[in-house]
Amino acid sequence: MRILHLIPHLSGGGAERQLNDLALEMAKLGHDVHIAYLETGPEEVFLDGVNLHRLTVSGNHSPMLFHGILNVIRRTEPDIIQSWIQMMDIVMGMFSFTHNVPWVLREPSSSLAYARPNVKRLMRTRLARRAAAIVCNSSDGKSYWLAQGVADHRLHVIPNGIGFSVMGSVDRPMTDRNFGMRLIYAGRLTSSKNVDLVIEALAQIKHHERIFLLIAGEGPEKANLMAMVKRFGLSKTVTFAGLLPSRELWAQMKAADAFVSLSSYEGMPNCVCEAVACGLPVILSDIPAHRNLLADDAAFLVSVNSIGEVKDQILHVLRDSRDAGLRAVRALQRLQDFTTESVAAKYVNVYEEILRRWKASAGTRLKGAW
Repeated sequence: MRILHLIPHLSGGGAERQLNDLALEMAKLGHDVHIAYLETGPEEVFLDGVNLHRLTVSGNHSPMLFHGILNVIRRTEPDIIQSWIQMMDIVMGMFSFTHNVPWVLREPSSSLAYARPNVKRLMRTRLARRAAAIVCNSSDGKSYWLAQGVADHRLHVIPNGIGFSVMGSVDRPMTDRNFGMRLIYAGRLTSSKNVDLVIEALAQIKHHERIFLLIAGEGPEKANLMAMVKRFGLSKTVTFAGLLPSRELWAQMKAADAFVSLSSYEGMPNCVCEAVACGLPVILSDIPAHRNLLADDAAFLVSVNSIGEVKDQILHVLRDSRDAGLRAVRALQRLQDFTTESVAAKYVNVYEEILRRWKASAGTRLKGAW
């Protein structure tokens, strides 16, 4: 099978890491895998056996983007195309009017992510109804598309893959265990991630315990968060590391004592899974995505409306390492089946099912009807 993936950047976040890992596994399964992208991103990646096509356009909104993707489609003649990230979803939705190639859209989030519609989101939602299939990484993502009128047989739930073997090859760095407790957050710095709540909780703790927070990521809230750290006098407590290469991020996770993520909503949170795979206890917002993934016997779940709860759970992890360790073990057991290898095989099964239905409907296929 010849598979073409479309993504703006080759590295930089959870979606990019997912694609890179899955593309490698699909190639190992004997498929002809191609990725078309605009920029490499902040991290150099090595994808042996995967064909890379860099699009020489000025950005996501360049009219030449359509021309570049069209050229890749003509050269590769894919059996199936999968889009990653909103702009590529929109581009492929437009191509679906004129190109007779089955298109798969990936849904990485949940319904709350679309509570405030904008033009791009509305376009994506309308065009996505033309996709041969939508692959969601959570049941809530599927529920969102059911509510948009997409037929159940075109919706699939496939969890994120976790590269246990790759992360296992990263050594835990040497650290001074008397230095204090180390917390880590990794992800986009946006208002929905509620990193400010972690900072406020640390401001209440700082005079009682030595706790340090590493924030790995970039985003529109970074300047506000840095100002907040300065205002609370936490400049020696909180470090902003920016975007870290994957292996460096995993090393920092292994050096930490706990991972914290207080998102208002998620699909299947990639960084949470990576933290669990690195052996960390996790302090998480009590939202359906986190509760469905780990439940409260495998994670410390807190209300995002209570700074006191966040503070108390951080202190509990610090003072009860046995309980924290047991939850980390349970969390790892819960995620053992989500290997990159098994997830890649599930994607391939979906592609094969789509192609069977696509060929069977040739000549009778109507827009959105098959």
